[in-house]
Amino acid sequence: MTRRAVRADDAAFLEPAKCRALAGEKGFTTLERIGARPAAEVKGIWRGYTGTAGKTIIPSDAHVKPLHAVSAS
Repeated sequence: MTRRAVRADDAAFLEPAKCRALAGEKGFTTLERIGARPAAEVKGIWRGYTGTAGKTIIPSDAHVKPLHAVSAS
């Protein structure tokens, strides 16, 4: 496998993606926005049987309630 250096300028991201402009949180570089900045917060999680009595089985499904927050900055 050949490793190549990642260019940190915005033009390096625009051309391969065939985009005209980049969007995202101001004050951060493109590398920071796609690597370090995104986060997923979970507000709730549940799986399998959710009735009143407990069950001792392996659940066949699981669900997550994501927290959708918008930054005011």
